[in-house]
Amino acid sequence: MESLNEVINSPDGGHVVHLEFEGEIRFGPVYFSITLDGRSLRPRIFGNSILWSPDSRYVAVQEWMTIDYKSGPKTKLVVIDVIRGSEADIVLVDGGFVEATSIASGIVMSKGTYLGTGQELRFRHELPDAGDWRTVHSRSSE
Repeated sequence: MESLNEVINSPDGGHVVHLEFEGEIRFGPVYFSITLDGRSLRPRIFGNSILWSPDSRYVAVQEWMTIDYKSGPKTKLVVIDVIRGSEADIVLVDGGFVEATSIASGIVMSKGTYLGTGQELRFRHELPDAGDWRTVHSRSSE
Protein backbone atom coordinates (compact mmCIF):
# COMPACT_ATOMS: atom_id res chain seq x y z
CA MET A 1 0.00 0.00 0.00
CA GLU A 2 1.23 3.47 -0.89
CA SER A 3 2.04 5.79 2.04
CA LEU A 4 -0.44 8.57 2.67
CA ASN A 5 2.13 10.63 4.56
CA GLU A 6 3.09 13.88 2.88
CA VAL A 7 5.70 16.63 3.20
CA ILE A 8 4.88 20.24 2.25
CA ASN A 9 7.84 22.64 2.21
CA SER A 10 7.48 26.39 2.52
CA PRO A 11 8.27 28.38 -0.65
CA ASP A 12 11.66 29.48 0.74
CA GLY A 13 12.49 25.93 1.87
CA GLY A 14 13.03 27.09 5.46
CA HIS A 15 9.99 25.41 7.01
CA VAL A 16 8.26 22.07 6.57
CA VAL A 17 4.90 20.52 7.40
CA HIS A 18 4.75 16.74 7.73
CA LEU A 19 1.32 15.14 7.40
CA GLU A 20 1.18 11.73 9.06
CA PHE A 21 -1.79 9.48 8.28
CA GLU A 22 -3.97 8.93 11.36
CA GLY A 23 -7.19 7.41 10.04
CA GLU A 24 -10.15 7.61 7.72
CA ILE A 25 -13.76 8.64 8.21
CA ARG A 26 -16.22 5.90 7.27
CA PHE A 27 -16.99 6.39 3.57
CA GLY A 28 -15.03 9.62 3.71
CA PRO A 29 -11.69 11.36 3.61
CA VAL A 30 -8.51 10.58 5.49
CA TYR A 31 -7.16 12.69 8.34
CA PHE A 32 -3.68 13.40 9.62
CA SER A 33 -1.56 14.61 12.49
CA ILE A 34 0.77 17.49 11.67
CA THR A 35 4.36 18.18 12.58
CA LEU A 36 5.55 21.72 11.82
CA ASP A 37 9.30 22.29 11.82
CA GLY A 38 9.80 19.23 14.04
CA ARG A 39 7.07 20.18 16.53
CA SER A 40 4.01 17.92 16.74
CA LEU A 41 0.53 19.47 16.95
CA ARG A 42 -0.94 16.23 18.36
CA PRO A 43 -3.52 15.39 19.58
CA ARG A 44 -5.21 17.73 17.06
CA ILE A 45 -6.19 16.31 13.66
CA PHE A 46 -6.15 17.89 10.22
CA GLY A 47 -7.15 17.41 6.62
CA ASN A 48 -4.55 17.50 3.88
CA SER A 49 -5.37 21.08 2.84
CA ILE A 50 -2.15 23.01 3.59
CA LEU A 51 -1.22 26.36 2.02
CA TRP A 52 1.90 28.47 2.61
CA SER A 53 2.00 32.22 2.12
CA PRO A 54 4.44 33.30 -0.63
CA ASP A 55 6.80 34.81 2.00
CA SER A 56 6.79 31.52 4.03
CA ARG A 57 5.69 33.30 7.22
CA TYR A 58 2.18 31.85 7.40
CA VAL A 59 0.78 28.40 6.82
CA ALA A 60 -2.96 27.74 6.66
CA VAL A 61 -4.22 24.35 7.84
CA GLN A 62 -7.61 22.66 7.89
CA GLU A 63 -8.26 21.50 11.46
CA TRP A 64 -10.97 18.92 12.02
CA MET A 65 -13.18 19.55 15.03
CA THR A 66 -14.65 16.02 15.00
CA ILE A 67 -14.10 12.67 13.35
CA ASP A 68 -17.54 11.41 14.40
CA TYR A 69 -19.34 10.33 11.23
CA LYS A 70 -22.72 11.54 12.53
CA SER A 71 -21.51 14.92 13.86
CA GLY A 72 -19.32 16.04 11.00
CA PRO A 73 -17.84 17.30 9.00
CA LYS A 74 -16.89 20.36 11.02
CA THR A 75 -13.62 22.03 10.08
CA LYS A 76 -11.91 25.32 10.74
CA LEU A 77 -9.21 27.21 8.94
CA VAL A 78 -6.28 28.00 11.21
CA VAL A 79 -3.37 30.22 10.18
CA ILE A 80 -0.03 29.68 11.90
CA ASP A 81 2.61 32.41 12.04
CA VAL A 82 5.80 30.32 11.99
CA ILE A 83 7.97 33.32 12.92
CA ARG A 84 6.06 34.21 16.10
CA GLY A 85 4.96 30.66 16.95
CA SER A 86 1.34 31.73 17.16
CA GLU A 87 -1.93 30.76 15.52
CA ALA A 88 -5.37 32.23 14.87
CA ASP A 89 -8.72 30.79 13.84
CA ILE A 90 -9.97 32.28 10.59
CA VAL A 91 -13.32 30.59 9.83
CA LEU A 92 -15.37 27.59 11.00
CA VAL A 93 -17.40 25.55 8.51
CA ASP A 94 -20.06 23.41 10.17
CA GLY A 95 -21.26 20.71 7.76
CA GLY A 96 -18.37 20.95 5.35
CA PHE A 97 -14.71 21.45 4.63
CA VAL A 98 -12.80 24.73 4.50
CA GLU A 99 -9.51 25.34 2.72
CA ALA A 100 -7.33 28.37 2.12
CA THR A 101 -6.95 29.46 -1.50
CA SER A 102 -4.45 32.29 -0.92
CA ILE A 103 -2.63 34.20 1.80
CA ALA A 104 -1.06 37.50 0.77
CA SER A 105 -0.81 41.12 1.94
CA GLY A 106 -2.63 40.37 5.19
CA ILE A 107 -5.63 38.78 3.44
CA VAL A 108 -6.69 35.13 3.67
CA MET A 109 -8.96 33.85 0.91
CA SER A 110 -10.73 30.54 1.47
CA LYS A 111 -13.61 28.41 0.32
CA GLY A 112 -16.05 26.27 2.24
CA THR A 113 -17.63 23.24 0.60
CA TYR A 114 -20.84 22.08 2.28
CA LEU A 115 -21.44 18.39 1.68
CA GLY A 116 -25.17 18.21 2.40
CA THR A 117 -26.07 20.86 -0.16
CA GLY A 118 -23.07 20.80 -2.49
CA GLN A 119 -22.85 24.55 -1.94
CA GLU A 120 -19.48 26.26 -2.15
CA LEU A 121 -18.90 29.60 -0.46
CA ARG A 122 -15.87 31.85 -0.77
CA PHE A 123 -14.56 33.87 2.16
CA ARG A 124 -12.23 36.87 2.46
CA HIS A 125 -10.65 37.61 5.84
CA GLU A 126 -8.03 40.00 7.08
CA LEU A 127 -5.39 38.39 9.27
CA PRO A 128 -6.47 38.94 12.89
CA ASP A 129 -5.19 41.70 15.15
CA ALA A 130 -2.30 40.86 17.49
CA GLY A 131 -4.62 40.16 20.44
CA ASP A 132 -6.50 37.44 18.55
CA TRP A 133 -3.47 35.15 18.16
CA ARG A 134 -2.53 32.43 20.66
CA THR A 135 0.64 30.44 21.21
CA VAL A 136 0.88 27.24 19.17
CA HIS A 137 0.94 24.41 21.69
CA SER A 138 3.27 21.77 20.35
CA ARG A 139 5.80 19.28 21.51
CA SER A 140 9.03 18.04 20.06
CA SER A 141 8.44 15.00 17.86
CA GLU A 142 11.90 13.63 18.66
